[in-house]
Amino acid sequence: DAIGFRQQDEAAYLQEFADIVEASYAVVDDPIEEKGLLVECKNSLSVINNEDVVYLSPSSGQNNNVVTAEQAQLQCSQSQHCIVPTNVTLEMNANLNIGALLVKGTLKWNDSIQLTSESYLCAGFLVADGGEIDVRVSEKKAWIYLKDNGAIHPHLKSRVFGGIGTNSRVEIRGRHLERTWTLLDEPLNVGDSNLK
Repeated sequence: DAIGFRQQDEAAYLQEFADIVEASYAVVDDPIEEKGLLVECKNSLSVINNEDVVYLSPSSGQNNNVVTAEQAQLQCSQSQHCIVPTNVTLEMNANLNIGALLVKGTLKWNDSIQLTSESYLCAGFLVADGGEIDVRVSEKKAWIYLKDNGAIHPHLKSRVFGGIGTNSRVEIRGRHLERTWTLLDEPLNVGDSNLK
């Protein structure tokens, strides 16, 4: 049975906290996963050069505005900042392990683009800066792993996932979850840009 808490239910939430945490699940803490996809992210903590920036560029002869994750991996290493330029779409068709990712264009990741049953994106940060991050994976497993590699966004800092700027958009949709929970210090209203 799902348990929900409202803003005024802090005492009940705190009383049930240990049971809620016990019933929660985090794949990155699962010993079975130590042999899986995320082990590559955890073990690839190359120190990033915050000045080494690569702008992704589509291959000639293909859709001029699309870069696949496979192509991006060839262009951008684990020690580089990777930028998806305006009017370019990065399609997550494969795993991608880079230093950091700044999206000024579009990052698109869905069940039809993703070619395998499980796929990941590893980066020191993943930020939409005037661009769009659109993840809609419900039939497969898609992982975003923020690694501790020294990558620093100038405004949002390190190990951050989100958007900055008025035209940025981050949308994440996945499979239906039976158990989700959170308790906010303050109510969240439509149009709010900060959680507390």
